[in-house]
Amino acid sequence: RLLQAIREREFAYEQHRLHISASLGLAQLRPGESLDSLYARADLALYAAKAAGRDRISDDEDDLLVKQAMRDGDGNTDRPPSPPAVPPA
Repeated sequence: RLLQAIREREFAYEQHRLHISASLGLAQLRPGESLDSLYARADLALYAAKAAGRDRISDDEDDLLVKQAMRDGDGNTDRPPSPPAVPPA
């Protein structure tokens, strides 16, 4: 519903009417997790939403791209991983 509300909202700029869309990355704080790690997982979920076609919501628990990125390296998920490559728009 959130994305639909954003798509339906009209913005005015000078004499132009604009419509926007949004991609969101969601993550929930885990017990004992650092805020840096939470932010990194939400950021990865955002990259995954954009890579999946934009105008989407991606959850770090459900998205395969996020899970793969979190497994990169030595598996330490408390350290922010590198975001996956996203093709240019």
